[in-house]
Amino acid sequence: MINPVTLNRVWNYAKRGLKMAPDFALGTGGEAFEKSLREAVRGVKGADGKYVGGTGYKNFWTKLKNAFKASEAHNEQLIKQEGGFWKAMKKNLTDIPSSVSKAWTEGATAAKAAGKSGLWGSIKGVGKTLGTKMPLIGSLLFLAFETPNIVKATMDGGIVDGGAELVKAGSRAVGSMAGFCIGQALCPIPIVGGIIGGLIGEWVTSKIVGKSYSEKKAEQQEQAQKAMTQGFDTGTTNPFAMNADQYMMQQLQMAMMQNPELFAQYYAASKA
Repeated sequence: MINPVTLNRVWNYAKRGLKMAPDFALGTGGEAFEKSLREAVRGVKGADGKYVGGTGYKNFWTKLKNAFKASEAHNEQLIKQEGGFWKAMKKNLTDIPSSVSKAWTEGATAAKAAGKSGLWGSIKGVGKTLGTKMPLIGSLLFLAFETPNIVKATMDGGIVDGGAELVKAGSRAVGSMAGFCIGQALCPIPIVGGIIGGLIGEWVTSKIVGKSYSEKKAEQQEQAQKAMTQGFDTGTTNPFAMNADQYMMQQLQMAMMQNPELFAQYYAASKA
């Protein structure tokens, strides 16, 4: 029997997770999570490009929980500051062009001040800015890709099946972004760590929530096709491995597949 205290704790974590999931997948909550985890593990990046103050993977589970709390606090502050999550997300989307333009200018200025190529500085600045937007862009692309699957499930199975697919898609998006942020925080190579972490996060989440509607339908069609193929003779059947009736029946089935009008043609010929 499950301990009531444990059950209550799991329920509280689930409620907190659901509350912050939209901001984590579609907002800027992932940035707060990534920043907290990166600084705890690798430290703060100094002017020389080196990280100082990190304690590595020691007490990593505690670091993950603290990063979750940082994202949770960020979410609450965002709602108060912007008047709601959806308003904040709209602002996060619409300010991408201005953020990229600003990063291009500031990157070039900083690089020239350090005696380096202004163009390379601009590229680095833009890359860093787009890196912070990757969770949002990736989640939107993921959900857009899943939309036809959700619509198909709703049309075939109704609101319940469509809602189940929506929950699955949302869970996989959050899992993917969680993996992306962890990969970004831990890997010293920008974007690469995020992509690897995102793939792992989506894979783990898909194992928990189950296969999507389209994946299940594809498997059912494949199994039906295999069953149909196994039921007919394709020319490789050994006639001596079965009795005459079985062999003749399979040959008749094969002939009917090749010419569905076989009986009608035979009947017409017999009347001629």
